[in-house]
Amino acid sequence: MKTLKLFFVIALFILVACTHKSDVCKQLEKVDSLLCCNMVDSAVCIFNSIEPLTESDSAYYFVLKGEVDYRLRIVTDSLALNYSIRYYTKHTNNRELALAYYYKAMISVIAHSWTNKDFLFLKQAENYAEPTTDNKLKNK
Repeated sequence: MKTLKLFFVIALFILVACTHKSDVCKQLEKVDSLLCCNMVDSAVCIFNSIEPLTESDSAYYFVLKGEVDYRLRIVTDSLALNYSIRYYTKHTNNRELALAYYYKAMISVIAHSWTNKDFLFLKQAENYAEPTTDNKLKNK
C-alpha cells in the first residue's frame, strides 16, 4: 500500500513538473501580450530583462525580438529569426513560424527596399498563418 501511494505521489510530481511553464516563458508571454495591446514601451522594459534558457524559450525570444525591432524600426540583422524558423519547423508551431517569417521580411524591408526574398518570406508567413485560428496574424 505504501509503495502504491509513493508511486502516485511521484507520478503527480512528474506530471506537475512537466506541465509547469518556466518563469522565462511566462515573461515572454507577458511581452507578447503587451505587444498585442500595442504597449511597446512596457513590453521592451520586460523584454530587456529576459535571458532565455531553453531552446523553446530562445525560439520564442527571437520571434519577439523581431517584433520589437520591427515595431521600433530598428535596423538589425534578422539572422536570429533563422533559429526560430528552424526550431518551429521542427516542432510544428505554425503561429510562431508565421511570425518568424513575417518579421524576417519586415526587418529586411526596414534595412533596404523590398526584394524578392522579402516577398517569399511573406508568402511563407501567409502559408503558415492560414491553418491557425489567429485572425490578427492572418491579416498582417
